[in-house]
Amino acid sequence: MESKGQLEEAIASAPSADVANKLRELKELHEKRLWHNVTLKLVEIVEVPEMRGSPGLIPLYTNFIKSFETKLNQLTLSKILVVISKSFSQDAEAIEFLEAAATRLQAGDHVESYLLVRSVIAQLKLKEKQNLEECKKLLETIQERLEGIAGVDPTVYSNFYRAQAEYFRLRDRIADYYRHALLYLSYTPLESLAEDEKRSFAYNLGIAALVGEETYNFGDLLAHPIVESLQGTEKEWLAHLLRAFNQGDIAGYEGLIARYGLQLEKEPLLVSKTDLLKEKISILCLMEMVFDRQSVDRHIPFRAIAESTKLPAEMDLELLVMKALSLKLIKGYIDQVEQQVVVTWVQPRVLGLEQIGKMKDRLDEWSKKVHSTLVFMEQGTPDLFS
Repeated sequence: MESKGQLEEAIASAPSADVANKLRELKELHEKRLWHNVTLKLVEIVEVPEMRGSPGLIPLYTNFIKSFETKLNQLTLSKILVVISKSFSQDAEAIEFLEAAATRLQAGDHVESYLLVRSVIAQLKLKEKQNLEECKKLLETIQERLEGIAGVDPTVYSNFYRAQAEYFRLRDRIADYYRHALLYLSYTPLESLAEDEKRSFAYNLGIAALVGEETYNFGDLLAHPIVESLQGTEKEWLAHLLRAFNQGDIAGYEGLIARYGLQLEKEPLLVSKTDLLKEKISILCLMEMVFDRQSVDRHIPFRAIAESTKLPAEMDLELLVMKALSLKLIKGYIDQVEQQVVVTWVQPRVLGLEQIGKMKDRLDEWSKKVHSTLVFMEQGTPDLFS
């Protein structure tokens, strides 16, 4: 079928008048050989909601776009091809389609475009849980190539980190999954994700943050609007739980356990990590205690820690502090003689609005003290300031 014939057929079978008009505009631009404008119009068409995933995109590419694809911006073309690949009913067909595209892009030395397509291929293979070792090698190859390129398009990083995150999730490497999933979100416009996709991603990230043995900073996740996708859903409890952990709020944590007990019992990973969760929120409570104190007032009595963390015995308290020290979340030492913990440093965290408010209050207090000292010195020793 000739290109014009295919386009006429696409116009006739368009799912809406808007799409039909865009296809007519595409036809005019193609006839005038305005390739830049053709590229932009193609992006418009494939991004229309009615067209995403539409089987009609496949013949549109095969019988029309393919005849002039070398004249288009290759990075934009690769993004169009990724959208078209979602129109195949079988992932194996989509992989075959993208593998052919990757071969052409590599031959033309279009590195960014090639790496974008290969990253999407990795995602599809991981979706089918195909040979994980093969996927690992593919992702390592992509990473090596990316490290040698400056100014890479965000879409390339977005798809690469999504594939990396999914690989680590399948490998049960929770900390690596959490880190790469956050990197994926940092390169991905939230509006590009479907609502169910947002909720699924927010849920997986939230669970990873809670059960990850090395994760004690929830601020990056809570600062991202994707968490709001849990509001008003049956998983809303997870957002509340993340906020309680971020603030080291043990009372709030216990209240949520009581309120959402039935929902939590349906989450086997959380149930199996009950002891870890208790230890983690106790450490975060200790960190919050340190943060709330002035830097000159960080000699914290055992009694105060025990009251805040609700730990039953002194031995448990010391083990908790030792764990926080070993994780390098705080620096300092245990003073057995004075029955206190002396903290010289606490790990910086992304702060919530409430925590920023506390810091503002301390800065205001410090500023008043500095001003009072200055006034005292000016009045007591005027010669020094004359």
